Amino acid sequence: MSIYEIRKSGREYCQTEGSDHYKGAGAEPIEQTIAEGNAEGFCIGSIRKYTARFKKTQNLNDLKKISDYAQILCGVKLSEIQGIKVPAMTREMQQHLQQQNTANWGNNKC
Repeated sequence: MSIYEIRKSGREYCQTEGSDHYKGAGAEPIEQTIAEGNAEGFCIGSIRKYTARFKKTQNLNDLKKISDYAQILCGVKLSEIQGIKVPAMTREMQQHLQQQNTANWGNNKC
């Protein structure tokens, strides 16, 4: 198998639109992180986390997450270079995230 075939296979496997549990109506939590200007640190930290985890588990889904965070960071940086302003959190997005957080804390059994 050539490097081109290997790269194509990896690219196809790592295609993602984020985790299913964040999909649906409203904003994803990372949108708030981006709007607050914290995307770079968050994405790099997440890439490090999933890299370390992959070394231990060899779980290919961790590679998907690494790819997803790298793509998000690349998109944010491209927007900055092109002068495209990332929109601030709307009141609707804030309310949706607050409702998600309240529901998630209610399901926690700590």
